[in-house]
Order: sequence, then structure tokens, then C-alpha cells
Amino acid sequence: MKDETIIAGTLTKDDQKEVTIKDLVNGEETTYSRTNIAQMTRPVSTMPPMIGILSKTEIRDLVAYLASLKAK
Repeated sequence: MKDETIIAGTLTKDDQKEVTIKDLVNGEETTYSRTNIAQMTRPVSTMPPMIGILSKTEIRDLVAYLASLKAK
């Protein structure tokens, strides 16, 4: 922030005027005006990269398995 405060959390809304962040500790959402934001970093995915972990065949099999599941 322009006042040197650092905000961290999950980005839930991002438009031209404001940004909404969900706090990871208490789950509360706070909206910040872009005029008060000095710098933003790119959002980080919680999904690990899959390169080199699963082969194309394993990914296909996993997707087929997940598609076969049905809610009871």
C-alpha cells in the first residue's frame, strides 16, 4: 500500500477501481481502492505445477477416474 502496509490473502475481486482480498486467517474480505495501492504482485496459485509429476497417460487416467465419480 502507499502507506507501506503489506496486505496478503486470496484475491477475490479485481477491477479498475478496487481490489478485494480475503484474509487467510479469519476469512474476512476487505476491499481496497486502487488509488491507495502502490504495488501488486501476481497472484500465486495454490496448485503445484504438474510438469514432470504425471505423464500424459496418468493425467488422462486421472481425469477419466474423476469423471466417473458420481455424487450419492
